Amino acid sequence: MSDATLLLTAVVELIQRRRGRFALTAAGQSLVKLSRAWYAGLEDFACGITAQPVEFALAAGESLLARLRERLPGVTWILPNRQTEEIVAGLAEGTTDIGIVRRDAMTKSLKGTPIGNLEFALFIPAKFDGAKVSEDFGDLLRALDFVVLEGSSRLNDALIRAAERAGVKLNVALRCSSFNQAAEVLRSHSFAAILPSNAKCVLSPETFRAVQLPFLKARARKLVLAWNPRNTAVRSSLAAAIRHLPPLLKFR
Repeated sequence: MSDATLLLTAVVELIQRRRGRFALTAAGQSLVKLSRAWYAGLEDFACGITAQPVEFALAAGESLLARLRERLPGVTWILPNRQTEEIVAGLAEGTTDIGIVRRDAMTKSLKGTPIGNLEFALFIPAKFDGAKVSEDFGDLLRALDFVVLEGSSRLNDALIRAAERAGVKLNVALRCSSFNQAAEVLRSHSFAAILPSNAKCVLSPETFRAVQLPFLKARARKLVLAWNPRNTAVRSSLAAAIRHLPPLLKFR
């Protein structure tokens, strides 16, 4: 044990016993977060001198691997699918390097740069007349089987409330963990789903229509590329990668 460690444990209590178990104190948790950043920086240094790719965990709802690999070929990307609250927590704890989150979810400990707005549309099989959706919304909901995101979300709540206003019980056929999964399901089944508007790039207009609905306009999200400045302060490679990311991740 080093002199620094001895001094630290002598001055600050890092672990305490609770109900027969050991647990980190608040100071211990802070030290863990700080240590993660420093150890990650050492790993980056080791990768640099051995010509190995560095690894960054980019937490977001959508995979953008092709563009990332083209611009930053010397990076191995880890792309976990996370909810906004999980991303923010991961950035604070140091388990996530970079995240794409809603602007209103940013905390004071994080830094970020805007990357645009994420808008949503209702994607329905092309056999339904999208122009009549507003006037026949209730009938449309009765005729459709929906794919929704698992768990609680603002989009799910908005869709459920819209169905209730129309006097209809929503027919949920499948729950997915990401928009990507939901889009893949729609490509092979005649279901409906609320997806980011740019999903029309992967869903054929011959089989699906993207319908704009009033209640979805309020669900548009201002997105931010977020990171923890504690990490970039000791990881120059991470700071360099973040400088390249905004133009690659722009939502239009």
